[in-house]
Amino acid sequence: MVASFRKKRGTATHESLWAIIELVLVLMILVSVFVYLLGIKDNSSFHKTYLVRDTALVVDALYAAHGSVVYTYVLDSHSFMLTYRDQRVYAKESDKDQGSFYWYADDEAYGRLDASLDNPSIILFTKDITPRQKSFGEE
Repeated sequence: MVASFRKKRGTATHESLWAIIELVLVLMILVSVFVYLLGIKDNSSFHKTYLVRDTALVVDALYAAHGSVVYTYVLDSHSFMLTYRDQRVYAKESDKDQGSFYWYADDEAYGRLDASLDNPSIILFTKDITPRQKSFGEE
């Protein structure tokens, strides 16, 4: 009878130890996620990535839309240099910044998009209903 009592007590200690280890691991994960989130709060790379992807999708939607389109894109307080060139949108904070970029599709019938914007607060996207007319045999 004494032997079975010791066996139960050892099992309870073993289970308690595993519960404490699991609790410590969960707390370590929560603290590391919190520290990571505090570290990226002021990091602009996420905002640059979002901005280039979102404006590239606006350009794609603009080319895909039927008819004339006018779209006003309002930016928040972040200041970036945006460049639309070679079917890519670039966002940089300065000339030294590597920045972020994302691809978009051009439609040669409406002309290539080639623009540089320095710290815009509003971007006005427009598309005319009639594409440029090509003459026969023109490439």
